[in-house]
Amino acid sequence: MMALMIAVVMCISMSIAVFAADHEVSTTSTTHTYQIYQIFTGTYDSASGQLQNLKYGHNAKTGTEGNSVSATDMAALDAIAKAEYKNDQERITALSPYVDLTSTPIAEIGKGKEESANLAEGYYIIKDTDSSLSDPETYTLYLFKVLSDDLAITPKSGTTTVDKDVTETNDTTGVATAEQKGADYDEGDSIPYSIDITLAENVHDYKTYKVTLTDTLSEGLTPPAASDVTVTFKKGTTDVADKFGTPNVTVSGQVITVTYTYGDGTNAIGDEDLDGAVINVSYEAVLNSSAKTGVEGNPNTYTITYTNNPNGDDTGTTPERKVYVYTYELDINKVDGNNEPLQGADFTLYKEVTSTYTGAQTGAAIKASLATGVDGSKLEDAKYYVAVGMNENVIKDGDTVTAVTHKTDTNIDAGNYVLVETTVPAGYNAYAGQEIVITSTIDATTGELTDLTATPDTLTVASDKDVVSGGVENKSGSELPYTGGIGRTIFIVVGGVLVAAAVALLIVRKRRAQVHK
Repeated sequence: MMALMIAVVMCISMSIAVFAADHEVSTTSTTHTYQIYQIFTGTYDSASGQLQNLKYGHNAKTGTEGNSVSATDMAALDAIAKAEYKNDQERITALSPYVDLTSTPIAEIGKGKEESANLAEGYYIIKDTDSSLSDPETYTLYLFKVLSDDLAITPKSGTTTVDKDVTETNDTTGVATAEQKGADYDEGDSIPYSIDITLAENVHDYKTYKVTLTDTLSEGLTPPAASDVTVTFKKGTTDVADKFGTPNVTVSGQVITVTYTYGDGTNAIGDEDLDGAVINVSYEAVLNSSAKTGVEGNPNTYTITYTNNPNGDDTGTTPERKVYVYTYELDINKVDGNNEPLQGADFTLYKEVTSTYTGAQTGAAIKASLATGVDGSKLEDAKYYVAVGMNENVIKDGDTVTAVTHKTDTNIDAGNYVLVETTVPAGYNAYAGQEIVITSTIDATTGELTDLTATPDTLTVASDKDVVSGGVENKSGSELPYTGGIGRTIFIVVGGVLVAAAVALLIVRKRRAQVHK
């Protein structure tokens, strides 16, 4: 009986087919949707690391699902396996004839789908669903995979990024601070900008890689000529511009465009020196008379469009971002001692700067050139200043011009100033001069102008942080006493009065004496 039972068990075991195990394919990505195509099924042999008993899979292109793989295909696949390729893109090209990507995938997982699928051992291709990604995500290179165990899919694609900064320069100290999103400047100043375009970490996988920067300046900023835009190309600290070529630069109206293209569209780029390389674009724009004052600012709007699919020509676009340049207006009202509009006075605003500032002069030199009687004492001898032009405006009462009493300086930045009277109206004393300090607070990260203050306290700042205003007072001259003239007349009159009073008193006394007799 025991021998019979053993024989039966052996017969039963010999009749049981060998089935390949199922394995879980999963992803935790919330942005990618993956399609899984089955090319072949088989049984994985861990000793040899190969699939055995190969049959055509659900998405096979060269045979019918479930049939054994033909000798012709086996020979071709064996040659592909033994061949040496420069990169994965070339191997993918060689394997593409064996999978029908127009057929329905055997499974889909990821965003909008199940997180996992159980699949038989075999040979698969895993890819992002076409047109499924939102910016700034990039597509993953096709993944050909022997499924012999559970598989977790993690996006391994890099993305191209862009960042722009404006340099803030303190005219008084000469200190320049880069890597900011906001700064303030005077009209006519040249403003330095710097843009870093960091390429994806897997550019070598692409057949063609293209990135285009679009940088739009507001009307208050005069753009540079294309020849004045500097472009560098570095991998770390190594200059690789000679290896990868120079991007094309154009300037049309207020728009600066920089375009870089690499690759022949047929073969993978292959060179990993391009991965993560940085294209730096730098230039200077000039703040002009159309600049907006206050919190509205004068922005640059920038974005990039870039190839984001190593398997095709899909593109992504970064959201529009901005950096800002601010400028302000200073209003001075000329008044007399009664706070009434005063004509005939003229003022010059001097800004404290460094010795290297264009047109800078020492306070001593400026005072020496001022007209006699004009008070420039606030200009310190050893410090440097530059004259800032002020425009004269007519103050109107309805349609009637009442007085030319208003001085305006438009498009200045924060800093230390001295207001000096350069023409003194007749009958008035020279204005002693006034130190004015305008201070701005700009968020370096957002570029937002958060505060604007001014001293002395007689100055006020408008709610939009665009205008600083205040009055400048001239007092009429004092009349000093002098000898002679009216001083002698007063004494004569007073003496006459005293003599007349004495005579009258004498007459009265005589009359009283005669009455008593």
